[in-house]
Amino acid sequence: MIATGGFEKKLRIFDLQEQKLDTTPGINGAEPTVSPVTIPTSDAFEIGEGTHTQPIKFIVWAIDPNVLITASGDTLRWFDLPSRSCIRTEKLDAEVTSCELVSLAPSHSTPGDIGGGLPVLAVAAGKTVCFWSGPKADQELKRMTLTHGIASVGLDIKGKKFVVGEEPGTWARVYRWDDVSEIGMLSRP
Repeated sequence: MIATGGFEKKLRIFDLQEQKLDTTPGINGAEPTVSPVTIPTSDAFEIGEGTHTQPIKFIVWAIDPNVLITASGDTLRWFDLPSRSCIRTEKLDAEVTSCELVSLAPSHSTPGDIGGGLPVLAVAAGKTVCFWSGPKADQELKRMTLTHGIASVGLDIKGKKFVVGEEPGTWARVYRWDDVSEIGMLSRP
């Protein structure tokens, strides 16, 4: 499946299993050619109809394949695919500028990692960074307000640190996870 969102404020799901690829056999042992497929929006189904009041900027699949998280304006929303409904809403202090699920391969994850070995949802909004984990990425791990605006956040699950990019600016700051102390800064002249 693939999820789409955007300026029309609709979260749509397309089931790619229903699509048949048009392939042309290769000549003289060459790989077959696959023609692009256009899927009309009428083949998709909408989730949480009318829920989003602003464009959808980010869509993240949780480790639970029945759960999607969207970022729209200053709000995160968790959606349940089977019921096609919003199951949780989290309003933040500012517009979400970064939202991603950070994970390691299961063979490299341990219970001692941030998130206990599960993927972690990392979000930046205004001067705040937030982290959630669990199968649905809905268990809040940490929320911190920094002294500066944040454009993006990255998380080192094993090294237990995170990095944020300035909003606006050309620097990145590295923070220790446990005590949120700044341990480095990189800037570009």
